[in-house]
Amino acid sequence: MGREEKQQAGSAGFVGHSPQQRDGTTDSSETRQDQHEITTPSKQPVSSALPNSAPNLGKIDPKDVVVFCDYDATISTRFVTVQNPKTGQLEKQKGLTAVQLVEHWSRLPPSYHDAALKTHNHYFAIENDASMSKEVKTPFMIEWYEKTIDATVEIAEQINFREGDLPSIVQDNLDKVQIRPGMPELIKILKEKQIPLVIISAGYGNIIEEVLSQNGIARSDYVIWSNQFEFDTAERTTNPRGGLLKAVKPPLLHMYNKQLWKSGERNPAVPEAVWAAIGQRNTAISIGDSLGDAQMGDAPQFVKRWKFGLLNYNEDELRAQYEAAFDVVFAGDGPAWPILEKIKNAVEVGHIDTTRRTPEVDVVTTATSSCTSAIGSTLSPKIIPGKGNNMLDEEENESSPSVTTDAQKLLSEEQRNAGQRGVVAAAAADV
Repeated sequence: MGREEKQQAGSAGFVGHSPQQRDGTTDSSETRQDQHEITTPSKQPVSSALPNSAPNLGKIDPKDVVVFCDYDATISTRFVTVQNPKTGQLEKQKGLTAVQLVEHWSRLPPSYHDAALKTHNHYFAIENDASMSKEVKTPFMIEWYEKTIDATVEIAEQINFREGDLPSIVQDNLDKVQIRPGMPELIKILKEKQIPLVIISAGYGNIIEEVLSQNGIARSDYVIWSNQFEFDTAERTTNPRGGLLKAVKPPLLHMYNKQLWKSGERNPAVPEAVWAAIGQRNTAISIGDSLGDAQMGDAPQFVKRWKFGLLNYNEDELRAQYEAAFDVVFAGDGPAWPILEKIKNAVEVGHIDTTRRTPEVDVVTTATSSCTSAIGSTLSPKIIPGKGNNMLDEEENESSPSVTTDAQKLLSEEQRNAGQRGVVAAAAADV
């Protein structure tokens, strides 16, 4: 990312605040311990250029739908369970993001790891501070990304970071990344229905592609808009490991500028491949764990929009904001089966419900909720109807019959056993 582009990105979004004007303190913990009086901002009205969301979508033709999905803590889980090499016990850890996979690469010196962790902890606390508005957070997020990118590019020559290193970067810590259960099946169903999946992530796209590849998800299964590494193309023919990392291609994408539409027109930062995937489709489904993800499907051509929010951090503090931004909120770091079911119902049956209707889902929830409280397991779906766009007809929800779908069948004995094993693992961890 060049200096000129960085200055433009950095100045955009500043509203009379600088990062130093926050509270004068640095919180290096993963979760803020201090308490704040939380004022939940009212739902910002959708731009007049955008159509209002319909309360009852009815049956959706797959030819009309596009799915926008975040990657970190959405396709991947927020938490993973790993074995402590010293004690042999299972422990909960935050999973590594696409950016953190690079920061934890074994070729980097310990001092780099330490500095990266300190930076992450500081800005992650700001990102998840419920007392701060998105407008106030934005300059901090830009600063976070710029610092991270600069540090990576500056050390690239020292450690000889080349394009051919991407598989080993991911493999180094693949055990600290988990694809959310049900997501591969959702991606498969979207492909079968010929519904485009557009991954929009503020992480490193090259790393995301490699993680998905190593988890059996083909590059042809999705289109991606993300921050991409730029390698020295001249060296591709002279070095078997490819070109040296030179930059991250501008413009910068962060969690609060995932916008298809900007200033009344198409956002020029959106890759043409994304627009090609969208085509003339008029229905958008957005899935993400950040408040910024709620805007991924906001564009005039989408006359119908669903917004699914994954609230998997600071649940109590952020719940009201998520309910205001999304149509349905999934609290906890649970599997994607309920999302898969809802999308299939809309496409095949013509109905989206906001309630858990099958005993099997409740069994999984019950079996794994203990695990969640003990070690932060990745399975604990709780569905909260959101207030975002009033897109769900409550009367229809109450009167509609239960529908058995393939998604419910996917909650197999193996899945239930996995939940039970999680409880056993939690007890063994003695956390």
